[in-house]
Amino acid sequence: MAPTIRRKSYTAEYNLRVISFAKENSNRAAHREFGISGKLMRDWRKVKDSLHIMKRLKKANCGHKARWPILEQKLREWILEQRAKGRGLSMLQVRLKAQTMAREIDLQDFQGGPSWCFRFMERNQLSMRARTTMCQKRPANFEEKVTNFRNFVKAEIDKYDIMLDHIKTWMKFL
Repeated sequence: MAPTIRRKSYTAEYNLRVISFAKENSNRAAHREFGISGKLMRDWRKVKDSLHIMKRLKKANCGHKARWPILEQKLREWILEQRAKGRGLSMLQVRLKAQTMAREIDLQDFQGGPSWCFRFMERNQLSMRARTTMCQKRPANFEEKVTNFRNFVKAEIDKYDIMLDHIKTWMKFL
């Protein structure tokens, strides 16, 4: 049985360095020096121009392109609109909206499963995150409410003759 070779992803900077080495020497020399196959070297040389445009530390040509780019563009815009309105979205909501949009633009073979949704979110640099804008500002009468609550708790403790040890014991069960 042949040994399995782990797939690797390389940065654009690394790809360009290997290409320049191969250009000066040869593809075979690059294979010996960097362990890059001839086929991979030919593929990298074909996309050399796009490698120059990429950020140097970006994983070059890693991942698949969108199969339904029009759908993904519309869905991305919808997600950003929802976020601008302060609405939180779940993966399920995103998937259901994607399926609805796919029907609207008549895509027959679109499933919109969880793995597609995850890859879509990665391709578009989107993430599911908790809403943080709620309850960030305290109400105007916050201090008054805290004082009233403390007074209420003290009154209840006095009313029922509750000892501090009882509260500590009770808190262990929570």
